[in-house]
Amino acid sequence: MFAVETNRTVSLVKGQWQQVQELDIPDNGLDVFLKDFGKVTLFRDDAKRSASPLRGLLARGGPF
Repeated sequence: MFAVETNRTVSLVKGQWQQVQELDIPDNGLDVFLKDFGKVTLFRDDAKRSASPLRGLLARGGPF
């Protein structure tokens, strides 16, 4: 797992990019495409979220 900044852009649908901070990420994660990296699953880290609602985003995945 690695941290993702909230201003990173990801794609849920090919060709449509949005910032991570605009996404509603469920507890079981959200599959997205991270530019220059590939498909990842985003999670919120509850320990970090308590300090700020937009911090504490983690991703699991890797380049294909």
